[in-house]
This record gives sequence, C-alpha cells and structure tokens, in this order.
Amino acid sequence: MSHEIGIAPGGEIAVPNFHDAKLMGISLLPESALSMLIKTTDGKMLRLLCEGMERLCAVNFREGNTILDITVSSGDEIDAADVARAYGVDEMGSDFLPKVVLRLIKEKRFVVKVNPSYGCALTCICANILIGSESQSLG
Repeated sequence: MSHEIGIAPGGEIAVPNFHDAKLMGISLLPESALSMLIKTTDGKMLRLLCEGMERLCAVNFREGNTILDITVSSGDEIDAADVARAYGVDEMGSDFLPKVVLRLIKEKRFVVKVNPSYGCALTCICANILIGSESQSLG
C-alpha cells in the first residue's frame, strides 16, 4: 500500500512523520532509483523511493542514524547549495550551478534531503518520490 505524502509549507515531509525515525539502509536500484529503508518511531518499516535519480550524496552513514526531518523542494524552492552538495561541486564561482538549477526547475525535478539528528545526511535529485510499506514492491 502506497502512503500519501504530506508536505508542510517549509518543505518537510509531515505525513508520514519521519521525525526521530531511523534510517536503516540505503540502496541504489536498477534504472536510477534510490531506496531508503526507514523505521518510524511507532515501529513501522517504510520505504522512500526516489525514482529517476540524477545525483546523490550521502555522508556519515552510521549505526543508529536518527532523522531530524526529510525535506522535499521543487520549482523555485530548489536551493543551489543543495544542488551543489548533490553534485559534489563548490557553490561559488561557477556558471555551472545556476544552469543546473534552471534545468531542474524546467524538468520539474525534486531535491530530497535527509537532515539528521545523528548520522547520515543525504541529498538526492530525482524525478519522482514514492513511500510504501517495507514489504511492498514500489516502482
């Protein structure tokens, strides 16, 4: 069963609630997809799937990764600093980054960020986002 995604005005995924959830695993899947296995505070295992993944940066994956929040931005809300992080480039002094941001807006891409309380920080640029139960096949 797919879960509805509720996004708060600041871009935080509010439904389902990922605050203090655990990022249990990340997997790169065929056809440019990223799968994140997340255990919520009420013990549910969910998968967040980023389809059409263009870029990914994940750092500090550790035992006990605790999520502060997961944010999604698109359109004019895409932050050049997040794009720079995903691409692994310096934000300053390049014509490259503004061109990429404009293309992402035009192509209606998403920037998904896992902001940690502890452990893994993740930034992903993708075409689509799905959330489902761990046992469910997504995509």
